[in-house]
Amino acid sequence: MWLPIVAQLGFKPTLVILKSDKFMTLVENQVPEACVVLAGSDWRVLGSRVPGRFTDSSCVAFVDGRVNNTILDLSESMEIPVVIGRGRPRRQPKGWLTHGSSHEHHRLGGVTTTVSHITTCVNFRATNINLDMPDVPSALPRDLSTLMCSMIPSRFLRKAPATEKLPNFTVCETSRQVYHGGGWLPPSPTLSTRVLTPYALGNGRWAIRPLDPTELLQAYDVPEAQVASFLPVVGDPDFPEFVPGKSLFAGASIGCKALRAVFNEGGGSSFSSSSLQPSALRSPSIHLIHRKERKQFEDRLQDVRENKRRRVVGPTSPVATKQCGKGKKTRLELREMLGDFDGMFDTPRVDITAPVESNDTADERPTGTTTASNAGQILEDIERNKREMKATKSDDADVPIYLWTEHYLEKSKRRWIQAAVKNGISFEEQTKRVERALEVLRHHMFIRIWKRRLLRSFIDWFNGQQNQIESALEVKHSYNSSTGESEYSWSESGRAQYQSWHRDRIKSRAEDWEASTDAMGRAANASWWEWLDGSRPFHWRWPKWYRRTIRDGLEVYLDKEKVPSYKVAQRGEQDEKIREAIKKKLNKVRARRYITKDFVVSLTSFFAVPKGEHDIRMVYDGTKSGLNDAMWVPRFALPTIDTHLRSIEEGTFLADVDVGECFLNFPLHRSLRSLAGVDLTQYFPNPDGSRVWECWHRALMGVKSSPYQAVQGMAVVEEVIRGDPTNSKNVFKWNAVRFNCPGDESYDSDKPWMSKVFQTKDEDGRIIEEVIAADLVGYVDDLRPSGSSREEAWLAARRTASIMNFLGIQDAARKRRDSSQTPGAWAGSVVLTRPEGVFVMVDQAKWDKAKKMIAEVEVMCNQNPTAMNRKRLEEIRGFLNYVVRTYPALKPYLTGFHITIDGWRKDRDKDGWRVKATKPKPNVNEDADDDDEDDDGEEDDTWQYESSKIRSHQDPDAPRCVQLKPRLSDDISALKYLMSDPTPRPRRVRGTQGRKVIYCFGDASGSGFGFTMEQHGILHYHYGQWSTIADGKSSNWREARNLLEGLKLSARDHSLQGLEVFIFTDNTTTESAFWKGTSKSRELSEIILEMRRLEMTTDLILHVVHVSGKRMIKQGTDGLSRADHSSGVMQGESMVQHIPLNEDAFVRSPKLHKKFISLLDGMDFTFLKPHQWFDEYHAYGNYVWIPPPAATDAAVDLLNKARHKRPESLHLVVVPRLMTGRWRRALTRTSDTYFKIDWEDSWPLSVYHEPVLCFVCLPLSVCSPNLSCRKNLVARMEWSLSKKIVHSYSDTKKWSLLREFLLEARALSSMPRRFL
Repeated sequence: MWLPIVAQLGFKPTLVILKSDKFMTLVENQVPEACVVLAGSDWRVLGSRVPGRFTDSSCVAFVDGRVNNTILDLSESMEIPVVIGRGRPRRQPKGWLTHGSSHEHHRLGGVTTTVSHITTCVNFRATNINLDMPDVPSALPRDLSTLMCSMIPSRFLRKAPATEKLPNFTVCETSRQVYHGGGWLPPSPTLSTRVLTPYALGNGRWAIRPLDPTELLQAYDVPEAQVASFLPVVGDPDFPEFVPGKSLFAGASIGCKALRAVFNEGGGSSFSSSSLQPSALRSPSIHLIHRKERKQFEDRLQDVRENKRRRVVGPTSPVATKQCGKGKKTRLELREMLGDFDGMFDTPRVDITAPVESNDTADERPTGTTTASNAGQILEDIERNKREMKATKSDDADVPIYLWTEHYLEKSKRRWIQAAVKNGISFEEQTKRVERALEVLRHHMFIRIWKRRLLRSFIDWFNGQQNQIESALEVKHSYNSSTGESEYSWSESGRAQYQSWHRDRIKSRAEDWEASTDAMGRAANASWWEWLDGSRPFHWRWPKWYRRTIRDGLEVYLDKEKVPSYKVAQRGEQDEKIREAIKKKLNKVRARRYITKDFVVSLTSFFAVPKGEHDIRMVYDGTKSGLNDAMWVPRFALPTIDTHLRSIEEGTFLADVDVGECFLNFPLHRSLRSLAGVDLTQYFPNPDGSRVWECWHRALMGVKSSPYQAVQGMAVVEEVIRGDPTNSKNVFKWNAVRFNCPGDESYDSDKPWMSKVFQTKDEDGRIIEEVIAADLVGYVDDLRPSGSSREEAWLAARRTASIMNFLGIQDAARKRRDSSQTPGAWAGSVVLTRPEGVFVMVDQAKWDKAKKMIAEVEVMCNQNPTAMNRKRLEEIRGFLNYVVRTYPALKPYLTGFHITIDGWRKDRDKDGWRVKATKPKPNVNEDADDDDEDDDGEEDDTWQYESSKIRSHQDPDAPRCVQLKPRLSDDISALKYLMSDPTPRPRRVRGTQGRKVIYCFGDASGSGFGFTMEQHGILHYHYGQWSTIADGKSSNWREARNLLEGLKLSARDHSLQGLEVFIFTDNTTTESAFWKGTSKSRELSEIILEMRRLEMTTDLILHVVHVSGKRMIKQGTDGLSRADHSSGVMQGESMVQHIPLNEDAFVRSPKLHKKFISLLDGMDFTFLKPHQWFDEYHAYGNYVWIPPPAATDAAVDLLNKARHKRPESLHLVVVPRLMTGRWRRALTRTSDTYFKIDWEDSWPLSVYHEPVLCFVCLPLSVCSPNLSCRKNLVARMEWSLSKKIVHSYSDTKKWSLLREFLLEARALSSMPRRFL
């Protein structure tokens, strides 16, 4: 039984001698290949000569039995100075110093009452003896409940005992002893030992059953990773007697430490027997627990049981180094066991319900390193931007021409200062003169050049159109014998093919001419700063594959059975001021011919909503008429603030470019124009009293297809703007993708996890300089260029606006904002790239509005709590969701809104919480399964979406008023407190400590718990056993509470200010609840709320990541929860080697890579490398994305953009199931289906722990989506590749079936003509 322990002691096996070869395979599986394993009935197995000398001072012989003179003589001949064995020697061996100690297993944190005697012998004659051994870890008593499985069935059930945990360990039920599942096992338990233990399916009754083999091995402290190896020998009479591992470890450690003290007293580690003093030779055996201390132990045990929680807190510094395995590992220990018994249990106890004690006097508000005064200084810095933001709310705002003048003068400021001195005027006056001169050039020279070039480009393109036939024509071939020449004539199909091509050519040229003349006519009326006559895209300048779409508009699928015929007259506005404002808005779109006379089949309606204080915004409604219900448009994703943050770091400058009349830049397809009629009779009546019906010719806000079309068009514009990244003159140039992922040894929390960079290298290829590349991110009509300097960001903004105008897309110059580190809002958030860090915050207007809404809800709670306006609560909740995007820690405080708004439903209790059907649940001792399910067996609804469905929020049974739920009052008080500052507080989004990152693992298996944390390369840990406070609590509660308590202790004992903390759990529900911010369970929601509050008050960045239970076992925290220190980080392994967040699936498994290459052979798939994820490679085709888990959210954003631009492409995304809280929801929405790969031939879970998820994005034609075939294919794929079905197939059939599905998927949408 020494083999599982030697690694924990810091040794690796070199020679193993067995009495029989029966267990040779078992031993060989546990030792390294270099280890020699011999088997024989006596020592003659060694041969005539003793094996090579073991001159290393660290060599130790471990004997699985009593140490006798034969063994000692053999060890001396092999020059092994130390021998450790079981049992007491019959007499004192000559030439050897011995030490013996007895150990009661349950006193060491074990679950049996076995007493083991361990003897350590040291050779007097040896020199340079190394007696360093790791300290014995401190341990609290634990009982059988930490290892008993509640799912093992039994025929014998009985009522649960009155006392669930007993200090005594026997319960006499019958003539045979039955041992209490809350106590200890007898000495040397076997498979026949019976236990009374909880049974999950016993309806509250307990089961009487014998020990399971796995339970027996765990009772003997066999490490979790080696349990499977020992299972075949459990119960084998020829196998040596099991000895508790904790006793072996303690005996070896204490014996060596005692003898080391003797050596030191004798004058050093090298000595002879004559140099020893008699007092040293008469050192008594050390017994860890003496009989006189038993009463003290029982009293202390009772105190621990009555306490809220048992805990042992880990160390703060390393104490020993030992050669182990591949290299030297620093091992952290709790404390030395050589001391009095009191020190064993003298550990701090923590009340699980008590708040964390802190010396900080700061209030519990979302703080950063910036204080309120710093926030005020930041807001002063953006005062200029605030004035510009206010001006942009008016359509008649002036263009900030001074921005262009300032940047022009900056390039040659000295020259203009000299000119001012020469002319005898001030520099300010000189600036005004330059500005006037530039205006003259713009309006009288540059605009004319621009218009002339536009006309020339069209003429050159139009005359150069070849319109070649896309395929060969069929003709008849004959041979004229008289002339000796070949003759050709039309075949019937060939003539028809040519005629069709000729008609299309004439039609296409006519359409090109009509669209081009309209576009150039509008451009002819434009000024330098504004498109006075509106715009139309210059389609001949767009990428060839998109020209037809941008010329004619996006054709979408229409359900012929639902085509509307809505002809209800438009109501007139009664308020005269609003009426005039509406008329002005309508007159503008009519004057620009966005609405024009045409044939009308169905009408749409419109109305006005306030915009600022003195303006309105027109809303055109395509839902009321039924038009939106008749069309189908794919769902698409918009970028988030996280998308933006990937392109910036400390010191990055940001600018703003706005698209003018965003939707109205894009033509409405002819098939939709007649269905988008407008009744203008009330505002522009005819003199004869007849009705005035006109049609929309542009994509209007309020029609389902318009956002999809506009965002798709702007994505193509962005692709053109970025241009060639290898061009050194391109401001958006880049030459490398930098991965900075957690789990990497070089991870830097100050930088983005993935970003494009420009590297400068020397002649030897070494990187001299690396700067983040200039980039562009767009949110509908808000474009945000960025650059590493103020000048680079301005150049990026200038190129953005220039290319937009080049393509015929309006640049709203009046909304331009200068490059700055404190710009205005983008996508609802303000990003600050200060030298001290990157922060996000909401703007002042949203902050004030959110505070007013919270005050409004507070008034509603106080005035009429039994009849609160449900519709108004939904509106307020919707707005607060935008604030939560910037401050995720506020998300749990919206729970009160959720349960109050939906508290009227039947499946809710009196407090609004969801009531779930009760069913028996296991008291989970084994680790979480790898399925994507909550521990209660329900599929985690966080991730389940169907892309073809649009959830309706209109419930016909919903009441008009709802009753206040207590949680809402508490949440409003919390929100009011956290948002009490007059100005919004910046939230830190990057760590401040660079490579100082915190990694934590937490596990609560059954009645035990464990938590490990690595900080600055030092391991800290604590573990213990739950008591009565956890009785009746679910496994989800235990897992989440363990993480919270571990985080609170870490924040209290170690400085986490400004650090990034990653907590890993094997409980999917905890991860899901953390990222959602709430849970269906009230208790779990309160835990998540406290975690988020702790995140805010300690200024840390918190991530909760789900990992497999198998990974938790290998990492060592699972064993720690059962007081097992024998594996993973507890044996000195690095934490990051258990966190492969930075490795993609193909790097981890080359076999899987080869399988996919074979699978996709001949299907023209491209395996994308990271630099191919970006715009330059978003071409039509078939692609495989292989991102590492930490960069998958970035890959999903780029995949969304690629699919939006070219939906006809087929995409596969292959990623290990890690960090799913960051990307799985978005990826599930954008893909059509997904399946798991945990197949033994390519990705065995025994090696990789978590399965690989493969997401499939089917090709799609927007105008002809073939929805029924897609739905059928997805259903068949999900059924055939489901876990229950696919594991019944052979490995060959699995991959063959997947290939068939992919071939069928590719046939759903052939290559569109625009790509040819």
